[in-house]
Amino acid sequence: MASKGSRAQQVEVPFRTIRIGTLKAFPIPLDENDVSPHAKNTAPLILNESGVTFSFTIDGEYEPEKKLTIKISARRLERVECYVLRGCPVIWLTTDEKMARKIRSVCNMVDRNGFFYDPSSAVKGERHIAAITQQDPLPYTMGHSIQNIFKQLFRNQNKKVDSHFRIISQKHCNTKLVQCSTSMDEVKRKQLIYEQLQKRSKQKQITDDSNSSDSCDDEPDKVAPVSSSSNNSATSSNPPVPSTPPKAVVEKEVLSSSGRTVIESSPT
Repeated sequence: MASKGSRAQQVEVPFRTIRIGTLKAFPIPLDENDVSPHAKNTAPLILNESGVTFSFTIDGEYEPEKKLTIKISARRLERVECYVLRGCPVIWLTTDEKMARKIRSVCNMVDRNGFFYDPSSAVKGERHIAAITQQDPLPYTMGHSIQNIFKQLFRNQNKKVDSHFRIISQKHCNTKLVQCSTSMDEVKRKQLIYEQLQKRSKQKQITDDSNSSDSCDDEPDKVAPVSSSSNNSATSSNPPVPSTPPKAVVEKEVLSSSGRTVIESSPT
């Protein structure tokens, strides 16, 4: 809603989604009875000559403790591109690197291979903040006020308006949206592959642990072999009793008292 006066000082733009680089965010619902990602009554994007402010949630399911707010001061804005006519109006914002670092901190963007915002990135989808408006097309007065605010904002910074602000065509806007969506899909694909690899690794670990446990349960009890030293010890402590060899018998002839000869046996 533009304020009255010779020039628009502030405008509130309801947005459907906002893409911070490759991160998709959703507006904060203002109606406690409607907190879905498609809530109609939501906190708007606020534009004025001091900069841009918006509050959002990342996962789409609003919880008060998950509310995030980003305020981009006018001197941190490097470039603004707008498409305000019928067919998905979008406000494209590009900040300087100092503001980009702050935004990454607020959004917890710590993984360069994950969702990321970087104005100087080689990945086109990471270079911008894109606010997709809830209204399509934008009311004429709102579209006109948006243009006036950004033009005045850059004039106040002694920046050449034509170098930092421009109205783009629907075709150009759609191309940028496709680039952003492609980059977002690539991040999601990488995350899915990573999650699948993690899942397979856990399953393999569980299988290996199970096989190891089964192997221990099935192994028969083994009798410990008796060492030679034990045998020697047993032999030395309990020596075998030798058997007594039979005594030799010697036979000899003797003369009895009757005068007869007899054979007498005696052991040796």
